[in-house]
Amino acid sequence: MIEDRQMKIKDIVNRDLVNLSNCEHEPIHIPGKIQPHGFLLGITLQWKIDFCSENVASYFGISHTEMLGKDFSAVFGVTAEEEILAYTNGDEFRDAFPLEIELLGKFFQINIHKSDGIYVLEAELLFVDREKLADAYKQTIQFVSQMNKTTSLKDLCALVAQGTREITGYDRVMIYRFDEQYNGEVFAEDCREDLEPFLRITLSTY
Repeated sequence: MIEDRQMKIKDIVNRDLVNLSNCEHEPIHIPGKIQPHGFLLGITLQWKIDFCSENVASYFGISHTEMLGKDFSAVFGVTAEEEILAYTNGDEFRDAFPLEIELLGKFFQINIHKSDGIYVLEAELLFVDREKLADAYKQTIQFVSQMNKTTSLKDLCALVAQGTREITGYDRVMIYRFDEQYNGEVFAEDCREDLEPFLRITLSTY
């Protein structure tokens, strides 16, 4: 059975032509390797470590063979398990925000998704210089979520201007609307409170 499965995978990935009928069989859902700046854990619903990347030893001094089959709390502590459990029980994993957590004295940013009854944890060390990046990520997620709730083009453009300024830190963001003669007007704007807005001012032709 294993040999037959290997032959099928080999047959798929070695084909010269990829089409819609065979791409669904690609084994991309099977993690084989990870990038070295993070580690990966697979946790069962019974909170046992089902699989893990080999490089966990470089983070914790515990080999991957020692982790496999152990209770998560036995390795990382009850507090860490409770934090992750609370996170996964949130609304859509708290809008997909990464979880910031301490594991054995080190701070990590963890992304979690569920696959075939297994929680897959992808963890990276959390450094001080990454805080702004994490904030930008959260702002972007909130931005996209709010966009889906708009009901008019005007509201959407106003939100895009506001969200873009919040993420980039610019003093002013304007969205223009052009007519058939390329005459433009400011359709939406977000700027610092001390700046005079250009909204509603019709622009001349460029």
